[in-house]
Amino acid sequence: LLDGLCSGDHIKTLKSLHAISKNGDLIPLVSAMHNRMRLAWYSSMHTQKGSLFAESLGAKNYAWNMAGNAARKYSPGSISKFVLGLIKINIDEKSGTGSGWAGIETLVIELMSC
Repeated sequence: LLDGLCSGDHIKTLKSLHAISKNGDLIPLVSAMHNRMRLAWYSSMHTQKGSLFAESLGAKNYAWNMAGNAARKYSPGSISKFVLGLIKINIDEKSGTGSGWAGIETLVIELMSC
């Protein structure tokens, strides 16, 4: 799912999301997506110094490279909106007011349509 999202592979992303939604937990997925896309946000907002963020956050090379792909694929504004949406989903799910898998799917589709 993360790699598909970062590379812009819509089919792979949606297939993975559908499969995970059948057997997986939402909160760990949201956390993993946030971690990767937060790196993409740093990369997109600080193109010259993004690697400093990766280093200070302890990002693995593979995760940083995939985040860089996402930063090239999506606009900084789209990534910001996506990351904020993930934070909102996390808060809403933990407080019992979340929209569940439909909410994350909607957020993913919105990002991919940018």
